[in-house]
Amino acid sequence: MAGLLANAGQIDQLYKPDVFSAQYLQHYGEPGQLPWFYPPLLLPYCQLLAFFPVAVAFLVNGFISIAAYYLAVRWVFPDRSRDIIILSALPLIIALGFDHPITLFLSLLLIGYRLAPSSLGAGLLALTLCAAKPHLGGVALFLLFSRKLPKSLLPSTLIGMSIVLIVAALYGWQVWWLFLQSISLATSYLEGGTINQQWISSIYAGALALNAPSLFAIIAQGAALILYCSIGAYLFRSEK
Repeated sequence: MAGLLANAGQIDQLYKPDVFSAQYLQHYGEPGQLPWFYPPLLLPYCQLLAFFPVAVAFLVNGFISIAAYYLAVRWVFPDRSRDIIILSALPLIIALGFDHPITLFLSLLLIGYRLAPSSLGAGLLALTLCAAKPHLGGVALFLLFSRKLPKSLLPSTLIGMSIVLIVAALYGWQVWWLFLQSISLATSYLEGGTINQQWISSIYAGALALNAPSLFAIIAQGAALILYCSIGAYLFRSEK
């Protein structure tokens, strides 16, 4: 939907949830479930997919994502690529079943991991593109940035300015202002539990289903993630 609007030059409608979701009925024959809150970094990819009918775009996205992920795994972990690909098969099936772009972002995450030790700027660039999915790539980008201070300051500044200018040149400065204004709106959607709850399987959604307060559900989800990451860090503490 975002690609269709961008191809039609209707950038101003991207970050208006009611207007955006209403377009679903016109184009896809059913009301929209998900508003658009992504940074505009994703728009060129969405515009590519929008040239195809929905079923074909689903397959194109899946093929590109899987190909990019497998190539990245083979490049980054040549000795363990078979094990990693086998272990990640089920999670990838779930992500692709929802036509979710997470597989593509995982590829960028791996590429950033591979490039960062030898070329900090290239690693930061890969993670900046991955940060189009902020709670995945944004976290990894921040970790690399903070770990490599102060060397990361200059390349991060140049990459950030370049990305902002390129997107503004493609879509106009207005798209950035619309995105920034939508952040508080996205927060209110999350806190209100109004975004596609039937699709979410998480501690957060489970707590809401048990009529827990939204704040408690958010804290429970965050605590579970911290515990999960802490266990992983402990188990792999001796790994380089």
